[in-house]
Amino acid sequence: MEASMVFIANRAEFDAYLDDPDLTLLLCFDGQGRGRPIHDLAERKLKEPWRVVLLMDDVSLLRKQERENWGADNDGYIVLGVNLKGQRVFVESGGLDALSLARGGPSILRIRQAFARGDQA
Repeated sequence: MEASMVFIANRAEFDAYLDDPDLTLLLCFDGQGRGRPIHDLAERKLKEPWRVVLLMDDVSLLRKQERENWGADNDGYIVLGVNLKGQRVFVESGGLDALSLARGGPSILRIRQAFARGDQA
């Protein structure tokens, strides 16, 4: 799977990214229209090929157990890393405010910090 910033429209696309053990994933949910600016900033600024930002309209593409285990929220994000055994692991989730500046715009520093935690899974 080639790393890039993408809009996920169906479960098969998402599964392809989940199955790639070389990628750290940041899922941004755009239910409130706040995920796209984070996605777009990351697309412009991030150059690490193993870090991928996935934009989803809402959490309905996730399985029920994923939504429950990962704390998925339509105005939030999820970081998924890979452990030393090559297994996909949940790292963190939160509201999009955690990836934003106090004045409301996206923060590349906070996005990088979230990815760094995923890289260390």
